[in-house]
Formats: sequence, structure tokens, C-alpha cells
Amino acid sequence: MTDQAPIPTTSPEPTPVMGPTRTKERIEILDVLRGFAIFGILLVNMAAFNSPWIYLMNTEVEWWTSGIDRLAEWAIQFVAQGKFYSLFSFLFGWGFSIQMFRAGARGTKFVPIYRRRLFALLLIGWAHAFLLWYGDILNTYAILGFLLFFFRKRQPKTVLRWAIGLLVLNIVLAMSFALLMDPGQMAEWFRLSIDSSVKAYAEGSWADIMMQRAADASFIFFGGLFGGMGIFGMFLLGMYAGKVDFFRHPENHLPSTRKINRWGLALGLVGNTMFVAGFELAEPMVLSVYSVVAGLGMGVGVPAMFAFYTTSIVLLYQKPEWKRCLHIFVPVGRMALTNYLLQTVICTLIFYNYGLGLYGKVGPALGLVLTVAIYLVQILLSAWWLKRFRFGPMEWLWRSLTYAKLQPMRVSP
Repeated sequence: MTDQAPIPTTSPEPTPVMGPTRTKERIEILDVLRGFAIFGILLVNMAAFNSPWIYLMNTEVEWWTSGIDRLAEWAIQFVAQGKFYSLFSFLFGWGFSIQMFRAGARGTKFVPIYRRRLFALLLIGWAHAFLLWYGDILNTYAILGFLLFFFRKRQPKTVLRWAIGLLVLNIVLAMSFALLMDPGQMAEWFRLSIDSSVKAYAEGSWADIMMQRAADASFIFFGGLFGGMGIFGMFLLGMYAGKVDFFRHPENHLPSTRKINRWGLALGLVGNTMFVAGFELAEPMVLSVYSVVAGLGMGVGVPAMFAFYTTSIVLLYQKPEWKRCLHIFVPVGRMALTNYLLQTVICTLIFYNYGLGLYGKVGPALGLVLTVAIYLVQILLSAWWLKRFRFGPMEWLWRSLTYAKLQPMRVSP
């Protein structure tokens, strides 16, 4: 038997052309998960919008000292740090898989279309990183996305083995990263980077901010590629879910879903406790018992808690009363790219000197309140928009670039 994956029997009926996913073809629970992920991403990114990103790695700098801020910071690390980018990465891999099957069912060529899709995402990502905010993840996704082509014909079990192997290897790398660093040089670099960021984002002109953003974006990009094993492992896990048709028929997987849910919670609680405690006690970039505990805790706790969140939503979604409640995430999820970029626009206008200039002045506790407020606006705005238009504005641009043709925007009467 060749190591190639069969096309699921639930693929849509063949149609003559490859095009954007129609509303009736969408799997609503995936939009719920995307919308949920968008909230968690903002929850974590709020600190990076408001303070030097290097501070987030440097426990020697007491940026926020009040009890309520420290408590909020620990809670965000425990509940959200890494979990929602993992969910977003998982959904990216699932999207690759399901679009591949739809292309096969329609008799169209998948690789050229998806290649253009990735190039379009790369353009959007670079524009985001260098014109708006250095913390972009889209360009990393676009580059790593090309590696998915090597797995598109593999059997689900093969894909799953690779996913698990990469996630385990990512744990080892996270624990050993401190071995590569010189503590004295890193401490000095931390101080210089923090001073430079505050001077540019809080006090600088548009040109100063552009220069600082370019430097930060380049470092974040290469750092993202260094951590790409974890991201790509999640891509493959999502591809596996697509190959076994998990989200279209979750009722067929309920026993295993419940088991993953229980183990995810147990390992997530233990792992994230280790991560938060170890990170708090460890010296930055210095190999010690605490740094090893933090690395191991994050390596185990992040994917475990991601699994708990995902399976919890899948299980709750099977209950009609919960399905109605979870539906509030759907509009945000259908406009995930637009909402991700909109968060950048809103937050940079709040914090950077060309906006309200509140950089470094909003602690984690108030940032948590601000996150909820912004997300509520996004829920209302997304629902309003999708009553009138088929796509979010950035989704429309992405699809138009992908298919080399302007897509119809208005909702048909």
C-alpha cells in the first residue's frame, strides 16, 4: 500500500471551477474556533502592543509592580500564552487539508491556487509587519505553509507521527535555548532594546517608529522561524484533523474527544503551573533548574491546554443551548484575518506616539479590560458587516489575489 491519503467521502459535490468557500460549505464550528482564537491572540498581544516585546522575555525588569497587574500577568501567561497561536496554527493546517480535498472533488489543480494563496498571505504579512506592527505571524505562516505540500498525499497516521515528533522536538529546543546565549551580553542587549523601544514608540516620530519597527520585525521573523517546529507541528496536527474529517462529523469521534479533553486539562494545569512558576523564578536566558522547568512546562502545557480548549468547544457544540451561545464567535471567525489586522490598527493608535501615546502606561489588568472591550466591538462590527458583504475586507483582498480576479463582495438579495 502506498503512503497516500484518500479523499474523504464527505467532500462537496464536484463543480467545474475552483473558487472561494461558499457560505453553505462552511463548517460553523471552525468559525467558532477561529473567533475564539482571535480573542485569545489579542489577550496575549496586548502586552506587546503596550510595552517592549523584549520585556516579555526579561523577568529582571519590573515593568508592572502592583498586585493586580502581577496577578493579571500570571493569569494571562497561564491561560493564554501560546495556546491561541497554537489553535490558529492548527486551523491553518486544517484549512490546507480541506481546500485540497475540495479542489480534488471539483477536478481543479490545487497546488497553483494554494501557492498563490500563500504568496498573497506573505505580501499581507510583510505589509502588516513593516507598516503597522512588528509582531506579525502571517509571514511565518506563509513561508512554513509551503512545507505542507510535502505532506499532502501522506496517510493520516504518517502526518500525525510527524506532528507529534516536531512538537516533542520543539520542547527540547525550548529547554536548551539558554545554552546558546551569553547572559552578560544578553542582559546588556535587553536594556538597550527596551530603551530603544520606549524612545521610539512612546516618544518618536513616524519615521522613528518605522525604523524601530523594521528592526523588531526582522528579529521577530527570524525568531518565529527558529520556533517554527512548534508552529509546523500544529499545522500537521490540523492537517491530520482534516484528513480524518474530524470537524465535519465530530459525533463520530466523541469517545476519543472526551479522553483528549480530560488529559489536556490535567497536563495543561500541571504544565502551565510549571511554566508560570519557572518563568517567574528563572533568570533570562540563563540555563538553570527554573529555566528547564519553565521550558518543559511550556512545551507540555501549551499543546495540552490548546487541546483542552479545542475539545471543550467541540463537546459543548454538540448541545443545542451551548451551540446558540457559541454562535457569537462565528462572525469574528469568518473575518479572522480582518479582525487580526484590525486589532493592530486599534491598539497601535491607542499606544503609539502618533495616536493617543499611551505606550508603557497601561498595565496587564487594564489591558485585560481593554481586550474585552475591543473584542466586543469586533463581535458587533463583524455581525453588521457580514449582513451586507460576503467577506471581510481583508478576506476579499486575499481571495481576489489568490484567484487573480476581483471577487463579488455584496451579499446577493
